[in-house]
Amino acid sequence: MLPENGADDKYNKSLTGIRKFFDHYRFLKPITVYTSAWVLSIIFQFFCFTAYPFVCAALLWLYTKIHWMKGRKDSEHRWNNIILGLTILHLIAHYPCNSYYTDEDISLLRLDKVIHMMHGVVSLLHFHEKEEMLSYDPAIRFFNMINKYVFLPGCILGLLVSSWVPNTFFDHTVQRFFCGYCFSTGTALANINRDVEMDSQPYSCRAHKMTKKGLITCHGWQIICAFAFEVIFIFSAGTNRATADLLEYDWEYPGHLYVAYCLW
Repeated sequence: MLPENGADDKYNKSLTGIRKFFDHYRFLKPITVYTSAWVLSIIFQFFCFTAYPFVCAALLWLYTKIHWMKGRKDSEHRWNNIILGLTILHLIAHYPCNSYYTDEDISLLRLDKVIHMMHGVVSLLHFHEKEEMLSYDPAIRFFNMINKYVFLPGCILGLLVSSWVPNTFFDHTVQRFFCGYCFSTGTALANINRDVEMDSQPYSCRAHKMTKKGLITCHGWQIICAFAFEVIFIFSAGTNRATADLLEYDWEYPGHLYVAYCLW
């Protein structure tokens, strides 16, 4: 619900400008997320020490203009702030990491896993707070329940394995066949839950669709696409070191992927 007191009247107005644009085209997120991440990765590869820092700063600033960051009485502003903070931490943790396969990067990869698990915790808390809203779309509800009973326990397992036997065949196998999906899909879900709440507000162009029970909305397809993409990504990076180094070191694609999720 929109706030009713006079101090927050500006949020009762229809969306305009950049907020209206992103609200209208958010349904294209299964396309815009991956293409935006790829473009940002190319900028990183060729202009890492020139244009790239300014592009990243501009995107993060743009996020604050697209999403409500203060002045709201409901939960939306809180999750927007938390997700932005976690996205910045994730990007910082990824930047100095050169490979999934070297002992020098073990600590950074462990930190990366903790940040991913924190996204999963955010998804769980958001679902508990807004369970009815996040249950109209059966795909959103399904993945939130999977996050609660499978992804978060899988994140704990992944952290334990990477602490006991880091950078071993067993560690890579566990991450590739199970835990990697728990870390990555839980992170995507945190962003998608936030998108569902944004599009459920009266000012959104999709508000009338978000309360139709049993309808798989664009956000439901987002999480389905996210999981499918993680299958391709994890097997590609987990079975071929050259591909993993291209994605992680040359492109920094994993970090940019969640910047794009956060932004759109």
